Amino acid sequence: MLGLGVSLGRGGAPQVQEPYKEYASDFSSGVDGWEAITDDPPITPTAPTTLGGVDDALVFPVASDLVFIMRKVGLLSQAGDSNKTMQVTADVYIESSTSGGTLQHIAGSFFSNATNLTVSANAWTTVSFTQELGSLTGSTLGFKTVNSTLLSDGDRIGIKNYVVKFYD
Repeated sequence: MLGLGVSLGRGGAPQVQEPYKEYASDFSSGVDGWEAITDDPPITPTAPTTLGGVDDALVFPVASDLVFIMRKVGLLSQAGDSNKTMQVTADVYIESSTSGGTLQHIAGSFFSNATNLTVSANAWTTVSFTQELGSLTGSTLGFKTVNSTLLSDGDRIGIKNYVVKFYD
């Protein structure tokens, strides 16, 4: 079976489809356009930060057992990216006294086009998946905490090497 972005051309030779848009995070000099969305209290991400022995990570501190959104601003277009395919890879870290938990990768509104990702506590976890976007109802692209009881004051969530590619 051929992978995403590969098709057979004339004579059966594979032809690679190039993404029409892509983004690769760079947290070496700041938050690279990422923000947190919460009700209260506000959460301010920091970068570059060392987390779990890895430098230049984007880190979101956790306050109480809040469910919140960590998103990249201005990358997803409701009109331009609807009904497209998105390929995502990222390294994610949950610094916690718990056993880890589930984060959702979201695309569109806060509750649509969600992919559940299981992340171990206190270890970098590489996630990689392909997602069909469908009709977008918003422009949020990023991660959402799912079960706030798995996180408590002082825990931190880290993101590194976030790469997203969009295909027709």
